[in-house]
Amino acid sequence: MSLVKQSQQDKKEILKGSLMYTAGIIVSFIVMASVVIFLKISGEMVGWGFQFQSPGFVMALLIMIFVFALSMFDVLIFSAPGMSKATQASQKQGHWGSFLSGIFAVLLATPCTAPMLGAALGFAFTQPPLMILAIFILIGLGLALPFLLIGFWPAAIKIIPRPGDWMNIFKEAMGFLLFATALFLLRTLYFLVGGDGTFNILWFLVILAFSTWMFGRWTRPHIPHKKQWIMA
Repeated sequence: MSLVKQSQQDKKEILKGSLMYTAGIIVSFIVMASVVIFLKISGEMVGWGFQFQSPGFVMALLIMIFVFALSMFDVLIFSAPGMSKATQASQKQGHWGSFLSGIFAVLLATPCTAPMLGAALGFAFTQPPLMILAIFILIGLGLALPFLLIGFWPAAIKIIPRPGDWMNIFKEAMGFLLFATALFLLRTLYFLVGGDGTFNILWFLVILAFSTWMFGRWTRPHIPHKKQWIMA
């Protein structure tokens, strides 16, 4: 969606966006590499995607993805109130958004890449700290490569159709993809917390959906501020 919106911008803005996305990925992998190095020095046995063995981490990720999926259907519209300079704010938000997208991509990618990267990471965990860091950075560059190619070769954006009603259809279709991702995470939680715990999580998601709907419905700009605060 970000690339489609940037398709009418100049080449410098597209390059900045792709570089910020790459920066988000690289920073995330540096943090992950630092954690692995620390655990390795501490003598812990670790593996790729080990953070998905924590119910709290999986639950937090499930909540984020579930709310994002609801937002795709305009149940909740994310906005940044209080910004007077619209142009500057949108530019800052765009670059900051690209950086956060890179971080979020890493959070979602770790379990999906396990089959392909298992051997490389198995080798990395046996190496000195600097080698571990280098391998993680190279994996991050690989993940960001498509965005980097578009950043340095903006003509590739012409392949993407011009903005139009199809964007809303695409956004809603991506919402169903996010729901499927949430279901995958729920399956992971099932093995971590059992059947009763999963049933409680389903009830929680229903309450979360209702709360999100209330927030999205009654915190819009035309609603009195007092009522917005109460509903929030």
